[in-house]
Amino acid sequence: MKGKMKKGLLGLLLTVCMMLLSVITVFAAKDKVLTEDQITSLKTTASGIIEQIAGFSDEEIEKYLEQDDDFTVAAFTSWKNAKEELGAFKEIGEQTVETDGSDAIITSSVTYENKTATVELIID
Repeated sequence: MKGKMKKGLLGLLLTVCMMLLSVITVFAAKDKVLTEDQITSLKTTASGIIEQIAGFSDEEIEKYLEQDDDFTVAAFTSWKNAKEELGAFKEIGEQTVETDGSDAIITSSVTYENKTATVELIID
């Protein structure tokens, strides 16, 4: 079981890293004007992260909360605190991407079993 958890953690971290690396090039330009392809990439990255985190069991969430990674701990803490109220993940609806200085803010309307929530992912 412990080996599966380590493999799962490694898989999640690699996936998140790959997703984030794909959007890092978005911020290489100084003007911060995003192309349609960059916006699509950011939306896809946010969707993948939201869906992945929503699929973890309580035990897996607790293991991720033990990590020494601010992003991982923040993401799993938010999900743990809202999971019961929201219910099971259903779908991701409308998404917007805005830039604010050196940050990209991806806002997603996410439908869960009990209600719809706004999920915000900020990439700096």
